[in-house]
Amino acid sequence: MESLLKNLEKHVTFSICLDTYTKPKTIACLHTFCLICLEEHALRTQSQGQFRCPDCQAQVNIPEGNRFDNLPTGIQQNDLLSLLAVRQSSDGSQISCGICKKKSAEICYCFACERLLCRDCVNAHELFREIAFQGHKVTAVKQFQPLDYEALLLKRQSYCPQPYHEREVTRFFCLECQICVCQVCINTDHKNHNVDPLEKAVDAVKANIMAAVESIEEKKKVCSDAIKTLLQAVVHLERNITAAKREVSQTAKQMIAKIQEHEREATKILETTRVFRMEKINSLNEQVKSLIKQLDQAVQFAKTLVERSSSSDVMKGKKILQERFGDLDNTTVPSLPVSSFVKYFSTNALDNQNLGSVITSEADLRFSSMEALTENFQAGLEAELLICLKRKSEEELAGKRNGEFDIKVVVKHAEDVASLRTFKKESGDIHVKFVPKIPGTFNITGKINGDKLVTSPFRVHVKERRIDVVGELVVKGGIPERPNWIAVNSKGTIAVIDDKKHCILMFDRDGNFVQKFGCSGYGPGQLCFPTGVKFLNDDQLLVVDDFNGRIQQFNVQTGNFVKSFGKEGTGDGEFKRPEGIFIDNEGRVIVADYGNDRIQVLDKDGKLMVKFGDDDPGKLNQPSGCIYHKKKFIVSDSENHCLKVFDKSGKFLYKIGEKGEADGQFSSPWGLCVEKYGDHQNLLVCDRGNGRIQQFTMEGRFTGKTVTKLKDPKAIATTPDGRILVCDRKPHHVFVSLLNNLEKHVTCSICLDTYTKPKTIACLHTFCLKCLEEHALRTQTQGQFRCPDCQAQVNIPEGNCFDNLPTGFLQNSLLSLLAVRQSGDGSQINCGNCEKKSAEISYCFACEDLLCRDCVNAHKRFQNRGFRGHRVTAVKQFQAVDYEALLKRQSFCPQPYHEREVTRFFCLECQVCVCQVCINTDHKNHNVDPLEKAADAEKANIMAAVESAEQKKKVCSDAIKTFQQVVVELERNVTAAKREVSQTSEQMIAKIREHEREAIQILENTRVSRMEKINSLNEQVKSLIKQLDQVVQFAKNLVEGSSSSDVMKSKKSLEQRFGDLNKATVPSLPVCSFVKFFPTNTLDNLNLGSVVTDETDVRLSSIVALTKNLQAGLEAELLICPKRKSGKCQREFDVKVLIEPAEYVAVLRTFKNENDDFHVKFVPKIPDTFNVTVMINGNKPFTSPFRVHIKERRIDVVGELLLKGEIPDTPNSIVVNSKGTIAVSDREKHCILTFDEDGNFVQKFGCYGEGPGQLVNPAGMTLLNDDELLVVDDDNGRIQQFNVQTGNFVKSFGKTGTGDGEFTRPEGVFINNEGHVIVADHSNSRIQVLDKDGKFMSKFGDNDPEKLKKPSGCIYHKNKFIVTDFGNHCLKVFDKSGKFLYKIGEKGDADGQFSSPWGLCVEKYDDHQNLLVCDRSNGRIQQFTMEGRFIGKTFIKLRDPKALATTPDGRILVCDYTNKKIYVLK
Repeated sequence: MESLLKNLEKHVTFSICLDTYTKPKTIACLHTFCLICLEEHALRTQSQGQFRCPDCQAQVNIPEGNRFDNLPTGIQQNDLLSLLAVRQSSDGSQISCGICKKKSAEICYCFACERLLCRDCVNAHELFREIAFQGHKVTAVKQFQPLDYEALLLKRQSYCPQPYHEREVTRFFCLECQICVCQVCINTDHKNHNVDPLEKAVDAVKANIMAAVESIEEKKKVCSDAIKTLLQAVVHLERNITAAKREVSQTAKQMIAKIQEHEREATKILETTRVFRMEKINSLNEQVKSLIKQLDQAVQFAKTLVERSSSSDVMKGKKILQERFGDLDNTTVPSLPVSSFVKYFSTNALDNQNLGSVITSEADLRFSSMEALTENFQAGLEAELLICLKRKSEEELAGKRNGEFDIKVVVKHAEDVASLRTFKKESGDIHVKFVPKIPGTFNITGKINGDKLVTSPFRVHVKERRIDVVGELVVKGGIPERPNWIAVNSKGTIAVIDDKKHCILMFDRDGNFVQKFGCSGYGPGQLCFPTGVKFLNDDQLLVVDDFNGRIQQFNVQTGNFVKSFGKEGTGDGEFKRPEGIFIDNEGRVIVADYGNDRIQVLDKDGKLMVKFGDDDPGKLNQPSGCIYHKKKFIVSDSENHCLKVFDKSGKFLYKIGEKGEADGQFSSPWGLCVEKYGDHQNLLVCDRGNGRIQQFTMEGRFTGKTVTKLKDPKAIATTPDGRILVCDRKPHHVFVSLLNNLEKHVTCSICLDTYTKPKTIACLHTFCLKCLEEHALRTQTQGQFRCPDCQAQVNIPEGNCFDNLPTGFLQNSLLSLLAVRQSGDGSQINCGNCEKKSAEISYCFACEDLLCRDCVNAHKRFQNRGFRGHRVTAVKQFQAVDYEALLKRQSFCPQPYHEREVTRFFCLECQVCVCQVCINTDHKNHNVDPLEKAADAEKANIMAAVESAEQKKKVCSDAIKTFQQVVVELERNVTAAKREVSQTSEQMIAKIREHEREAIQILENTRVSRMEKINSLNEQVKSLIKQLDQVVQFAKNLVEGSSSSDVMKSKKSLEQRFGDLNKATVPSLPVCSFVKFFPTNTLDNLNLGSVVTDETDVRLSSIVALTKNLQAGLEAELLICPKRKSGKCQREFDVKVLIEPAEYVAVLRTFKNENDDFHVKFVPKIPDTFNVTVMINGNKPFTSPFRVHIKERRIDVVGELLLKGEIPDTPNSIVVNSKGTIAVSDREKHCILTFDEDGNFVQKFGCYGEGPGQLVNPAGMTLLNDDELLVVDDDNGRIQQFNVQTGNFVKSFGKTGTGDGEFTRPEGVFINNEGHVIVADHSNSRIQVLDKDGKFMSKFGDNDPEKLKKPSGCIYHKNKFIVTDFGNHCLKVFDKSGKFLYKIGEKGDADGQFSSPWGLCVEKYDDHQNLLVCDRSNGRIQQFTMEGRFIGKTFIKLRDPKALATTPDGRILVCDYTNKKIYVLK
């Protein structure tokens, strides 16, 4: 106030007329001027309805109708003018009395009445002091002190401006009308409105104003920093331009002398590159060929085992096959370490000759690139590419190109591409999306302003589509017993035919059961084995009623029957066992009339329109499905094993596929549907007999299939969210005969003779024992030899004992089969019953034994007794199926005394085939499965592994093709590059001097252009600083120097100005000072241009976030990507990373990956914006500093912990050791349950009681180590120690009481690094610290200050105790001696507040820790820094979270006590 009084005249003087304000008016930037002066200035200087503020140069709108008198009055200036008048009266000036209006030089002021009083009014005021004016302070103006002026300015009240209220003080603020009001206003015009006392409303507004002031001050600081940056840029620019000009001249002198020398060097580099790459490609080619052979052998071995072997042989081969598939899965398909891209970029082109490059900060078309965003391109699926526009120089030495870019993308073989689209992102990059219709290599050419990208044409290798089986459709309620057909409407509603229940089941898009309609019968709405189903629209459904020979219509919403048409028969509109149904765009109903071998097309009322397929050509044989697409019918002809295509009149056009199991072939094709991607469609077909889904173009070209074997895929539909749903009805098995090539299968590839003692090595190839041993010992090096067939490296068996290798049981079975087959040609073979040899041998398929003639006769004698129904066939009369049965016959037990017992079971514990006697003796009480069941499960596993191996084999084949293409391209590219080198050498010398002058001129132009931009920007920032200063000063004056009513009157204009300035962007530097000439003529690095291979340029490096959702307390990952550059450059980079604010960053690490990119990992401790600054070899990339926005952590509840075995009734506490073993205390069962890391029950220890090892209501637990556990025995008032591995009681300490080392209802327990035991002594309201033997060491929390109230948990971290103070609803922190330091949180449900906190634990990320707390009554987990700052929480409501623990794999386990469940958080 003293400062204001000294400079009062200055504050009321106008900056235009330099006189005291007359009718002060405030404009939008909050500067105030005289009305007349302002109007003259604005109308004189205005342009396009705006004028500039004379003080801050802000652009201000001319008021509507040029009515400047409608602008807001300068309230502050009017107050200061009043204050000036009072101040002048103290110097003898006359001033009006506030009561009688007389002017007087002797004036006083009543601070209670808030009125100026003349001497007469002062005397009258004194007469009534005791009655009406008791306590009023009256002071002569001449005697005013600064505090009196402040009271006059700030504390005087305003009066209501409304008629009849003029003497009422405005003591309230109407919240609805946002104006100051008096008591009369409240009783009249503002009756029933919400009001606040004026001072309360003013305090809230002042707080908001000051908060906004802080934000503006921050923006002002940013502007000041921008000014400094501009000044620095000027200095750097001048210095860099001068240096660059000098470098241009020096470079021009050096280049002419060096050009011819470097022509030879460039040619040599190209030849060296060619030789080096060819060697690598050839070596890699051999590796991949060897891997293909190994994959072939593993697949063949597996298929043979599944298709040709008995169940016992399958189980015998299980282990060796698992090991081999494991080895092959772990084998990486070598990727190409080199590319064919070798190109010479000449700098001596007529339109682009330069000595080097002036690099600034714009986008450069020559360095633009195209890259793939889709990782795995597949036919029929949308692919996405990215065209990245890189930075370019503001002035290139060869010239400059400005303006927008014309982007054109051309895909070669355009007829095989659909939905080609390009669009621009905010980043300026161009996204390209298209759907490749077929597999193959697509060349994509990108042109920018008519010029090709360097990386153009970009090759996209599109594979056949791999349709993955991701799992079963999980439906809840109303599960179909035999799903026969499926349909989905546009809302995702799913209709499933259950032909076993003769009904339709409806589910929503998430699989929740909605309703069922239909039942077995022949009446309306009843069904008999329904088959096909199709939606007419989202509400109407057509169902094929198979055995009733009709089509029925139902309402999906109600399930009501609507109508039906058709009947059983062969006439028009009649059906015989109809199957599939389809609705075309015109509403016609298309039915696959299966039993009548035809397709019928009906109108929506069931009237026949067209029929076809029941006569030649294109005659159908049991058609099962049909669709209509672009005036063509596509029909699945199930018994002709193909698809047939007819025109709209039913005329046959062509067929798709034929019988077989190859790609594009069929075995009983059935359901089909159309899958859509934009304007592209894929045809999906259920290849029922081959157990797969195949994909075709709509013209019939094969483009993909399922890789996982399905059993009986009958019907198919697509959902709006992109899923494909398939009805799979029954198992399907395939057996392939091998009789024609039997001798080949039993021939050793070394000796080329029939196997003798066949032995199988690790790669699954089999050889004679003797042949294998000789080959291995002859060729072995360093304990390994190569397989003669596939060249895989195989270890020599221990001790050179080759007879210990696995026996080739498959080959032994085939040798037996060969002997039987030869007996059919007259060879003698042993009888399986009497052991006699005979040429006339038969086989009993029930006894599974070979029989001579005598034994056959004996067998027949007892046919009506012991051998009823047995089939006996002479071997000479064997068919292929008989040999198959012989090969798969059951095996007998090898154990002594069991030899005649068939091995019909598989011991799950010993993993061996066993007989009934084994189960009763050696495998008593073991878990066993029927052998066939175990074999079926193993076959499924084997075939799944086969599919994976087949995929890997295809990857290898693609790699071989790629190698071959690269060799051709490499030779072509090197030859072209050599020719270009010679041409460039001849052209460059003539051009050098000319471009020296051009380079210097470009540098000068760059300097002038940038200086203009920097100066312009400097003025803009200065203007913005003035505007910010004015709004801050205005706001502070309003808050500190104005009355409450003035504050409220100015609220709106101030809020508007704050809003405008907050939106105002601080102009960023449009240019940089970096102008550097990069000469090609340095002594150690002169070249004519660039031989581009795979080097990197730090100038084009970038930073991207790999972690999508960055959260406080969780590890974040960034990627620094050095981009490709031309020429020779150093391969190593010095990368330094600084993240600010550094004090809130933990575990900062950088490391280099295989691609020479750099990964940055760190843990942000708190939610905030972090600036990541990267320096590569001392230079910043253009994207540095990179801003990382860290959010509060969202802790997700991902589900319940699935426990198998004994389940806890009331989980009370939980701990996990470093091996993942989980221990849970069960309060109701009075015991501890332990589980392995997968939730499998391990053991239970403890029971109800007071003895050693017995428990009553066990509470908290903690681990001494991985084997030792401490348990709080709550109601027994003690701590007990158990061995986790054995469950044995070790020791206990403590008893119920209040003394040292005694406990009353203890809860939490913790072990610190020194082995001290810390106990939350709940009912004694204290923490006790004991040594490892239970001896008392210290206690705290049971006396003031900050006395604990029923503490429930405690941890010790970095010499501090952190305690959950249950009764005080907070956490309290104590030093290592127990002295109180501070508390965290208070009672409430806001972030960082608590209601009954309980368990807590520390979550670790390397050397960073997060504190997790069970906020029990608020039903959530909260996360804090170890210092107590809130940084995250769970968002899903928990009911009663009481205890929690973290697992080694990063999960958080929470005991929900009331819900009696353990939840998994992530």
